[in-house]
Amino acid sequence: MSSLEQANEVYNKYGAYELMKRGISEGLRHLSAPYENLQTEDQWVGAKYYGNFAGFHNNFGGNLAETKCRTASGNPPQIETTQESEELEAAMELRHNGYTKIGNIYDEDVIDEVVSRYNNIIENKEHTKSSHSNDPGDGNVYIRGIDSPQEEYFPEAEQLVTEKVKNILRNYYRSHIQIRNLRAYRTHHIPPELMESKEVYNNHWHCDGKTSDHIKLFVCLGETTEEDGPLHIMPKKYTREYAKRNASFDRETDGAPNNVVEEHGEPVKFTGVAGDVMLANTQTCLHRAGVPDEGRSRDLVQLYIAPSSEPLPENWIDSELEGADPNVWSRLLKY
Repeated sequence: MSSLEQANEVYNKYGAYELMKRGISEGLRHLSAPYENLQTEDQWVGAKYYGNFAGFHNNFGGNLAETKCRTASGNPPQIETTQESEELEAAMELRHNGYTKIGNIYDEDVIDEVVSRYNNIIENKEHTKSSHSNDPGDGNVYIRGIDSPQEEYFPEAEQLVTEKVKNILRNYYRSHIQIRNLRAYRTHHIPPELMESKEVYNNHWHCDGKTSDHIKLFVCLGETTEEDGPLHIMPKKYTREYAKRNASFDRETDGAPNNVVEEHGEPVKFTGVAGDVMLANTQTCLHRAGVPDEGRSRDLVQLYIAPSSEPLPENWIDSELEGADPNVWSRLLKY
């Protein structure tokens, strides 16, 4: 599709104002392109100043985005909370630790419907993809996920964003929220000899390279034990201390499983049953995918959530999810 056709599609779908915003943000993206060559320096400064490896500009931009959305939201829908409420406590834990486990919050029929639809897609290989940015190309499938647009093929996932989840995040941001991205996938065992030579599916320790205002909602889609390769995450405090001491962190070497990251801290592992939930800031917390034992696999859905200037539409799943924008200037202009 040409640039003109893309512009026409945006205009027809969202109107002239949205087209103008996207045009400005795209121009700023090109202007800031040379900055991408300074990623190593950006990570080093961000590690020293903010205490994580998301990069200085992602932390700075994330803080600006939260402030912008909080201010623009004015007085978002008041949430009836007390200091003892579960939602407020979870929001405070998320802010303090960088993650919070909130258990199984779904009705049995809801999670059964979500899991049934997911399994049907994955097992029939309908609307799925097996590729990954680090695919070793040996012909084996180590990760298989629902293809894009996942909101179209897997609309049942909308039920995972409950009022409890919304309330926790409104308390966290003190603003409205929005859903930016949806992923559902199955990870498989990686042979030890391959793990020693290559990172296959984000199984090395890292911080995500998005603005720091983004939160991920993780939901188990099946029983997940330590043998199934659960998500591993380090608390924000540990990540901060480690990053400030090791600002020149190299994901390929230092981030390898059972390497230096785990020498001075014990990771939290997201184990549980279908429907168990974790919220996490994967920019401010070191984390990695666990690797299932031979013959085992792990099923997980994740949604990228961000603060917003406007309320979340009831039918958000019917709209195209654009993904978490890695460009700070685009991020501040677009949402």
